[in-house]
Amino acid sequence: MKILWQSVLSSALGFLGGIVAIQLGPRLLPVKTSSVIRAETVQASRFELLGGSDKVLAYWARDMQSGRILIAFLDETGTPRAEFGIAPGQLDNGKPSGFTPFTALVGSDGKVRLQERLDSTQGPVLAMGDGQTEGRLLLGHFSQNDIDDKDRKDPWDKWSLVFRDSSHGWKEYLDLGATTASDSKERTGYVVLRNSLDRRLEQFPK
Repeated sequence: MKILWQSVLSSALGFLGGIVAIQLGPRLLPVKTSSVIRAETVQASRFELLGGSDKVLAYWARDMQSGRILIAFLDETGTPRAEFGIAPGQLDNGKPSGFTPFTALVGSDGKVRLQERLDSTQGPVLAMGDGQTEGRLLLGHFSQNDIDDKDRKDPWDKWSLVFRDSSHGWKEYLDLGATTASDSKERTGYVVLRNSLDRRLEQFPK
């Protein structure tokens, strides 16, 4: 009789244990978190790409000091080495009246070595530099002023290749290109040379 009761009690406890396991089992399992977040709109003032030990590898934000809105990629020291974004143009009452796109490759010293941008007439400019200046070599369109006005006509329409040096206040040692002279409506090629004695030679074919 004792053996019979033990068998019945064991069966009952096993049955109850199975029910409890079925009910509580899913709740006790570790919750899996998704590595992908899907949303129609995400708003933030700054986005960061993190690497090992939560080190910032890149960020997308607005530089409050310069007013630029950019995506920057950082090196192991945290120095930006490549940048892409838009920079403010002419200021109107302390506020930018417009933005212009740019890309920049930066040296380990923080100085821009190569930059692509648009000038105030929306003409392209390629600038190369070193640790002293960003404008040792300029290639592209040359704008006469910094006013961002898409409807303003460019009387010079100057396209040139320019080499600069610090020896004479960053004057042009070589300026080679094509332009429309102020006293003519005809396009012409030209060349301007300067030597170490600051002597200047200009050649504008007539």
